Amino acid sequence: LGTYSVDEITYPTPCKLYVEDKIFKNKVATGQAWLGNDVITHDHQLPIGYAKVTIDTIVKRSYGRTVELDILGQDGMKLLGENIGCIVAWRKCQLVWSRSDIFEVKTLSSEVQISTRATQY
Repeated sequence: LGTYSVDEITYPTPCKLYVEDKIFKNKVATGQAWLGNDVITHDHQLPIGYAKVTIDTIVKRSYGRTVELDILGQDGMKLLGENIGCIVAWRKCQLVWSRSDIFEVKTLSSEVQISTRATQY
């Protein structure tokens, strides 16, 4: 299956979620990719080729009603819009992020670590 950039993350990372039809690849939502390929929800093993993500926003309202998840989300919910704020399985090949997204998270992560150390003394 190959290696995907999501396999290399070491902290939750902002991402864009895409779906493909016969001609186009469409951005349908934004969210957070989470590290680890372990259990996602309700004790289901994450299938090979999928990543653990949370859905933060949907790009178009219609996507929330028409885009179906490959794997049922929380409480058996199938539609993208029903799973906002939930952890779902998403195809690794359909996750995208920019270097600026990663840099921003690293910077915020470093600031949090520095401020945490400062309060410990």
